[in-house]
Amino acid sequence: MTCKNCQSEIQEGSAFCTFCGTPVEDSSNHSPVAPATRPMKWFKFLIYFALFANAVINLYNCFAYLSGVPYGEYASLVYGFFPSLKTIDVVMAIVSVGLAVYAIVTRIQLAKYKKLGVKMFLGIPVLNIITQVVYYMSVSSVISSFMPASEGIDFTTVTVNIVANIVLFVLNLIYFKKREDMFK
Repeated sequence: MTCKNCQSEIQEGSAFCTFCGTPVEDSSNHSPVAPATRPMKWFKFLIYFALFANAVINLYNCFAYLSGVPYGEYASLVYGFFPSLKTIDVVMAIVSVGLAVYAIVTRIQLAKYKKLGVKMFLGIPVLNIITQVVYYMSVSSVISSFMPASEGIDFTTVTVNIVANIVLFVLNLIYFKKREDMFK
């Protein structure tokens, strides 16, 4: 099937062109499947850049966890003193790969205008919050018995990331609620 607007090849049964967002006409009754085209710049940014960037960042995080980047040049010393941190970092590396795959699968679902894609996309900030909190709580529990309370882990970065993810979740929820009839 070919898009009447941009002439791109689109998948049979699609409600909208995955390239320009134009509604696809149903050949059985020659009427649009969905309402008139809405501004889709944010949607295009998400499926053509943001989700790929998310996957790349998570793959970098995998490398960082496996190579001890959070501990800098002292990684071998830290791992020697706290061997359970290495286990935590290996688990986080595996989780990071899973999050990268999740971002790509989400992109595919969104590009096909699937409701599941919207739910998956809204799950990304939730998963980010959960993984960050679990990671920092795990690391904190390992090293807290060896550090005075005044020298504990600084949770400022975690707090900023949590707030940013909550804001992204709310803004994207509003965005997709306005376009929920576009996704099947």
